[in-house]
Amino acid sequence: MSVYTFQEASQQFAQLLEEAKNNQVMVTNQNGEMFAIQFLANRPNTLAKPNLTRAEIVSYVREARERG
Repeated sequence: MSVYTFQEASQQFAQLLEEAKNNQVMVTNQNGEMFAIQFLANRPNTLAKPNLTRAEIVSYVREARERG
């Protein structure tokens, strides 16, 4: 288990996340509160482009405008 201060965690966030893949990582703030960061699971890339046609996109936009 590794322990970081909030400032260290902010400065080394990418490293902290890599470390959390194998070990639980603790972060403490100035109030003495302690938080645990742990790796849960790999998830599919939700930022991948969906396979929508132009017509489907136009239809979706129309529906959204009508609702709101």
